[in-house]
Amino acid sequence: MKAVICEVKAGVAYITLNRPESLNAINSALLSELADAMDHVCALPDVKLVILTGAGRAFCVGDDLKEMNSDEGMQGPSGYLIGRLQDISRSMMFSDKIFVTLVHGWAIGGGLSWVLNSDFVVFEEDAKGFFPEIGLGLFMSGAATVLLPSLAGHSRAMTLFAKGEHIDASEASRIGLASQLAAPGEGRKAVDALCRELMSLPGDLLGALKKARNTALGDVIEGALQQECETLTQAVLSVRENRSRERTVAE
Repeated sequence: MKAVICEVKAGVAYITLNRPESLNAINSALLSELADAMDHVCALPDVKLVILTGAGRAFCVGDDLKEMNSDEGMQGPSGYLIGRLQDISRSMMFSDKIFVTLVHGWAIGGGLSWVLNSDFVVFEEDAKGFFPEIGLGLFMSGAATVLLPSLAGHSRAMTLFAKGEHIDASEASRIGLASQLAAPGEGRKAVDALCRELMSLPGDLLGALKKARNTALGDVIEGALQQECETLTQAVLSVRENRSRERTVAE
């Protein structure tokens, strides 16, 4: 079964994270397929909107810790596809496509970073998100280190990162993470209505608006992506080394 489903219809690309049995946890297959899907849709001149959703009971619960803690998953940072993780965020933020993301269930870690990378977000009222990375000895991705403080403020963002506190739909709306809220189970209808509205707008002014934002903030965002990549790479190495020591002691 494909970990990511990508379809294009009438100028709209639909990308669905498709590991519902694991709540769309991010493993190497999902990362690789999602990066390929992003490259594909961003290269299509007729595509104006990209809708990003998750199959099953959650949008995305972040890193697949089961894979990461396995022998195969812990072979090194290159195996963890950190660069591909950041490239997905680059595609979302620096392309001329408008990304609309639906959050239902949970959006955790890298999944919540993809929400921050989106241009419009529909957040179901019972959905929640958080960043668990610091508590796991890892680090944030997707330029979350600059995007979340720009929304929530420095102190609140530091608390959310350090303590892994949950962001519910009310706070997501209050800080501007959510463009709009939808009743539980009604998020897809809200996304479809929003997309019809966006597709009816004249010309490519939304793309121009996004380009203007990128011109002003692109260097800051790119700097954050690079710094996160370096820090996360070192963090994954440390996790691997600690696991190796624990295995040696156990033996």
